[in-house]
Amino acid sequence: PPLSNAAMKAASKILGFKNLTDNWDSYGAEKPSENAIVNTVSFIRIIDAHEIPVYFSAPGPNGEIVVELRKRNYEAEIYFNADNSNEVLIYEGDTCISEGMLDHLLPQILELF
Repeated sequence: PPLSNAAMKAASKILGFKNLTDNWDSYGAEKPSENAIVNTVSFIRIIDAHEIPVYFSAPGPNGEIVVELRKRNYEAEIYFNADNSNEVLIYEGDTCISEGMLDHLLPQILELF
């Protein structure tokens, strides 16, 4: 299915990270990896099909990309790492209620957000 305008904007931002070079933050950060970019855009497609918008996204210092989702008192941080792995943290308020990999926590993300 076609992406929503919000998802197209989020995916375009992520794809723009390809233009970053090593040391993009002037503190020695690695440029975002192709794996991280591809996996992040794939995730955006999945959540967009469930009408879940990306709240925030940014490159990290080790070639990863982080995506944040927010709804009411819930927040999820999803890290797409350079080595094709991922990490998810889900918070209710200030309390981390779930931690693990995306393939295990995707159902919870789809339910909460």
